Amino acid sequence: MKGGVPDRVPIFIRGVYPFAAERVAQFGPGYEPLVEYVRENCDQIHFWGVGAGFLYSSDKAAQPEMRILEKRSDYELSEYFIETPKGPLTAHIARSSGQPRYMVKNYVETEEDVEKALSLPFEPVRPNLADFHRLDRIIGKRGIVLPQIGNATGRLLSLLGTERLAIWSVEKRSLIHRILGAVNERIYDLVRLLLEGGVGPVIGMLGEEIATPPMLSPRDFYDFVVAYDKPIIELIHSYGRLAHMHCHGNLSQILEMFLEMGLDSTHPVE
Repeated sequence: MKGGVPDRVPIFIRGVYPFAAERVAQFGPGYEPLVEYVRENCDQIHFWGVGAGFLYSSDKAAQPEMRILEKRSDYELSEYFIETPKGPLTAHIARSSGQPRYMVKNYVETEEDVEKALSLPFEPVRPNLADFHRLDRIIGKRGIVLPQIGNATGRLLSLLGTERLAIWSVEKRSLIHRILGAVNERIYDLVRLLLEGGVGPVIGMLGEEIATPPMLSPRDFYDFVVAYDKPIIELIHSYGRLAHMHCHGNLSQILEMFLEMGLDSTHPVE
């Protein structure tokens, strides 16, 4: 990431996280030799979540309530409900047997819903920094503990859904900027808290792929991602840390914008 020559070829097995007990337990006993081999012989990237909740408030501040609307042997439909000072917000999420869950109804469908979402009292995220440093000591020189910071654009997806986001990027652009501005201010303060707490040497960012072509245009990526992420990356660099971005999508039209943001690394490049 610094442009130097590594002492050896680094090998990281994505999907095998030996220092995450809950993930190791999911593999089952047949995977124990693999997990142990990766633990002893491979490089480690341990993804560390910051515990952010709805619109990057504390995960305890606006915890959605859930109830089952429909349940069959191969299908389940759930409703998630948040009470705000300006009225309720609801989302419907479905899960079919053997398939990832998917949104049937998003929290925000109207401008009134945006007002409801932004009316929620804000409680800053306060991650357990001691847990980060504990993991950092365990992994040591075998790898890094990588904080996962979801960017403001990524929060638009759970609010609006892909279709409404595409439509509003044309018809209600100022409203999108209002949401992004509110969320990005919270993310900036959180990243500064992490940096002041000694978190590093790399800060990971994700969610930007929501705005990549062909879903949105290169202009949208610049306006919705670069304009908001660049100050955060500059903050990261001001503390001597490195900035990494996880971003899927067709990057051929926007890859140079990654350089303008000042990113130190990215994956994947599709």
